[in-house]
Amino acid sequence: MKRLACIALLLGCETQSVAEDAFASTDVHISDAYMEPDAALAPCCVESHFASFPIPSTPGEGLPYEARYTVMLERVHDDITGLIWQLRTDGVRRSLDEAEAYCEALVLEGQGDFHLPTRIELITLLELARSPTIALALAPTEPEYHWSSSRYAARSTSAFSVYFGAGAVDLARGENRSALARCVARPDGESIAQGPTVQGAFARDIATGLRWMRSSLPASPYAEAEAACLREGMSMPTLRELASTLDDARTAPAFNTEVFGEEAGAMLWTRTLTTAPGERWIIETNEGRSQARSESETARARCVLR
Repeated sequence: MKRLACIALLLGCETQSVAEDAFASTDVHISDAYMEPDAALAPCCVESHFASFPIPSTPGEGLPYEARYTVMLERVHDDITGLIWQLRTDGVRRSLDEAEAYCEALVLEGQGDFHLPTRIELITLLELARSPTIALALAPTEPEYHWSSSRYAARSTSAFSVYFGAGAVDLARGENRSALARCVARPDGESIAQGPTVQGAFARDIATGLRWMRSSLPASPYAEAEAACLREGMSMPTLRELASTLDDARTAPAFNTEVFGEEAGAMLWTRTLTTAPGERWIIETNEGRSQARSESETARARCVLR
């Protein structure tokens, strides 16, 4: 059935074909999320959050850093990122502030240094070819929205969340008690990563080990975009990889324009398949939300070297 799978902020939404049950729990979360940027609420409290670890790949993709997890009684250790996750949520929908407080107070197996995950930390759990769209080590997981601590640069009372029913990354108002909290701890406490920086013709991310094309290729259908990356001696990124270039402190575009020559309002392909035939995930450049798109439609490509 046709349902809206994105949030109208500055751009219009696109109608996508998504399984009916994938949106069973989203209405409360997104119904009040149609918001305009508010200069009074940005950017005082918004920080950049970049990956301080290699980006895991989905098992079977044939890419480096294939995801591996060690399951404990109440926690899960991500053997690639080093992050330690709460194994099970408590199933309670909270506001953003309540979710942050809950994680800060959480103690599991004697460990108490948990926090609400950043957008990129939460995205590392996505496995978009299955449903619910979360790493199998953390299943069963409620197919609902989960808060991240990454606030919207144009309105800091709103934040990004990941919907583990369909896999979309969206925005919602923080005051809504409409999303779950899955808490995480870092192995070295507060870890600060610089993100991609200019290195000659490329943008290099030391923490992830990825090198990026600084300007994206012109819009084209997926097969043409992938072939164009190969001609450059590069590859199409996964959704997790491309999401690691997003700068939470920036919007329209949601990238560091001193590093990437990206324009606002563009769509960027990823190689990551959706559960629907002939669809791939894309990331839009205004806020960095993810959407499904038919391979026959067009989007730009930012190629990567692993």
